[in-house]
Amino acid sequence: MNGFLLRSLSFTPYAVGSGFAAANPVGNCVNDFMGMVTRADVADTTIQIGADFGAPVLLDSFAALNVVGLSVTLFASTASDFATTPFSADLTAANTDTPTAQGRRHALWAVDSLVGPYRYWMFRLQGSPGVKAEVARLLFGQKLQPGRNFSFGAARGVNDLGSTDFAPRGAFLRRKAAKRRHLGLSWGYLTEIEAEQAALPLLEAVGNTEPLLAVLDPAADAERSRRLYYGPLQGNLALNWRGRDRWEKRIQMVSLV
Repeated sequence: MNGFLLRSLSFTPYAVGSGFAAANPVGNCVNDFMGMVTRADVADTTIQIGADFGAPVLLDSFAALNVVGLSVTLFASTASDFATTPFSADLTAANTDTPTAQGRRHALWAVDSLVGPYRYWMFRLQGSPGVKAEVARLLFGQKLQPGRNFSFGAARGVNDLGSTDFAPRGAFLRRKAAKRRHLGLSWGYLTEIEAEQAALPLLEAVGNTEPLLAVLDPAADAERSRRLYYGPLQGNLALNWRGRDRWEKRIQMVSLV
């Protein structure tokens, strides 16, 4: 399964049931400050976060970032109370890159066909003994997945937000700051339809200020622990016309996770 990009749709989060810590409310799961999380008030309990899209939507991808817990399940319904759930997916069984009690990980759901339309979707996270269930960001949307995968290999590195300089007398000046993961990808064989109807509208929508989710490999595999990146794009966002029905897209991303 090829890698893909995902821009999350806007939604309104709400609590389905109780059990949330007052200092870590449901609304934290829609901002991009990864230190502001939604958390259960006690350990070994389940929290449920509903997502109201305002109207029925078709989705094929979902991600939960920086998750602490044991199991993740995704539901969809036409009712906000989820009395009936026509759709459900157990992410713990479907994907090995799911949360564990040992640390913060990411949960991913991605399918080939669109599911829905449903107005209400729900994320359920089960905590573990001695650990409070926690999630930083929820993402729902339709993925951009070209027919040909990105060119191998991906450029991985570090973006140092600090700086160095020298004083007039030669003293070394250093300003330490956070270091974020950096990702570079290139799709060298986009068709005209993929470029003009999918890739270009996505780049125009996000620019350099809206974060994107980059999934290098959606297939479940325990050896691919670092597969999800989420952050804003950098530089000039252009599509290069390389030849007849051949376009190239390159992205540079500073990851928040």
